[in-house]
Amino acid sequence: MALIVVLWGIALLSIIATSFLSSSATSYRIARNAIDVAQTDAIGEAAVSRAVLSLLDVPPDRRWRADGTTQMTEFAGLSIRIAIQDELGRIDINHADGVLLARVLRAGGLDEEASAKLADKILDWRDANPARRLNGANAQDYRAAGSAYVPRKGASRASMSLSSSRAWRRICIGASNRR
Repeated sequence: MALIVVLWGIALLSIIATSFLSSSATSYRIARNAIDVAQTDAIGEAAVSRAVLSLLDVPPDRRWRADGTTQMTEFAGLSIRIAIQDELGRIDINHADGVLLARVLRAGGLDEEASAKLADKILDWRDANPARRLNGANAQDYRAAGSAYVPRKGASRASMSLSSSRAWRRICIGASNRR
């Protein structure tokens, strides 16, 4: 009988020790995650501070450009890539007229004809009118091409919906291959 009591006592002590080890390991992982979050926050803050300082640099030749160009810098032994984009350079695809869209597309590397065609397709994608523009595309054109998408016929909720445009995807792929 005494042997059984001793074995039960050892079993209980083993369970308590295992529970203690498990909770210690969990506490360690929680503390490690908190340290990782703090380090990531510090790196993010350093990147933002570095970007702001670079925009305020007195010699103009040392200022970083706000055109999305990637800059490399070091912080705490890590390489950080920073890109600054001027928000004033963006257009609202839901409100831009055909002329502005064509100009933006030409600035992106398309020729005049291709930019006019794509601008018409974008305008057809977002407007509620079922009629097709000269170079546009309507729901029948998308179905005929085997697309799972049809024009939204309304404002895009996000820039991602623009990528559903058949012509937009084809031209963007072509433009990225030319770079």
